[in-house]
Amino acid sequence: MAAEQKNRKTLSNVRPFQTFYFSFSFMLAISQGFFLPFLISKDFSNTEIGWILAINTISGIAGQIGTGLLCDWLRRLKGIFILWVILLAGITLVLYYSEMLPVFLAAVILASFFQSALIGLIDSWIIETSTEMKSRFGEIRAFGSLGFGISMIITGYIVSMTGYSVIPYAFGLLSLLLLFVIRPISNPVKEEKNPAIKIKDLFIILQNKRYFYLNMLYILFYILLGMVGLYSVLLIEKAGGSEKHIGVFQAIAAFSEIPMFFLARKLTVKFHYMFLFLAAILMMAGRIAVLSAASDLSLLILSGALQGITMPLFMVASKQLTEDAAFPQYRTTMQMVSIAAYLGIGSSVTSVLAGTLSDWISIRSALMVYLAINVLTLFLGTAYSLKYYKHPQKSGKQKS
Repeated sequence: MAAEQKNRKTLSNVRPFQTFYFSFSFMLAISQGFFLPFLISKDFSNTEIGWILAINTISGIAGQIGTGLLCDWLRRLKGIFILWVILLAGITLVLYYSEMLPVFLAAVILASFFQSALIGLIDSWIIETSTEMKSRFGEIRAFGSLGFGISMIITGYIVSMTGYSVIPYAFGLLSLLLLFVIRPISNPVKEEKNPAIKIKDLFIILQNKRYFYLNMLYILFYILLGMVGLYSVLLIEKAGGSEKHIGVFQAIAAFSEIPMFFLARKLTVKFHYMFLFLAAILMMAGRIAVLSAASDLSLLILSGALQGITMPLFMVASKQLTEDAAFPQYRTTMQMVSIAAYLGIGSSVTSVLAGTLSDWISIRSALMVYLAINVLTLFLGTAYSLKYYKHPQKSGKQKS
């Protein structure tokens, strides 16, 4: 009876965060999910698209790091989240309606700043709320995948009929709904009183060898992940696909993540987090192989299902690996810097590299370059595991 009551209490605590992640991802998919097709529709070349995406993601570095420092300093994560959502809604309107290139690029920079920061904030919010919420991160994140997938299907059909002008208005409406959803959720309160975070503390953070090595692995993995996303959309377009087909592809990718996120809790009991990360890297090689062989539109769309293994394993493993390596007083900042590293540096590098390679050589040939990067990432990940990582349940302290 007591166990049943405890389970009900846990579920009642988890549900608001599941709704939160669902609503956030539903909103985010409208703009983020169709930004690449929007660029293609404006007749930019692959190289130009690569540079725009690089600008987009480099700005995300400032957003992640700056917002992480601000949250650790002010201890007002919820207030900052609300303000960033409001600002992003306004900038999205400018982004999709601006005709002048300087204004468009400025909107890209600002949108990425706030968007990347929000992605980091929602994860930190869950992890810092309680140990129970942190242990159920995968289950909560699964609702994000569900929201993203449903939104991609609906938005894909609407955009294919009405065009991209509807996106900023839908985004604004859903941002208001999101603010309503998070009203009852409390600001996470840290148990320890930490000193104010300063810019110089970033240099202290980067002196943590394990943390620095991990971020190098995250960046390499995200270079691969970004390439798969970019080339999948380009190949679907090349095969005659429309926004509707891209929406279905993104939805399949998002829905496929859900079972693995629910299984993540059981997997982390049976396998250590570094093993799961290495498994994600290995499976990425399989995704590259399938993408290089696929030419049929249906097969390209269905290849999104492979996201269900790579992304959830990476998300669950990286959050906990970073948490294990982080200095206690800098946990939020170190999580945000990690997200900034792989979202910002990883995505920007792969945007420029993938866009340039696809213009210089064929996409199929470029995939072989990325396969070599995949092998390198697997080698470095194995080396990290052997040198630094010990399962926290089997050993007390880990090297740092």
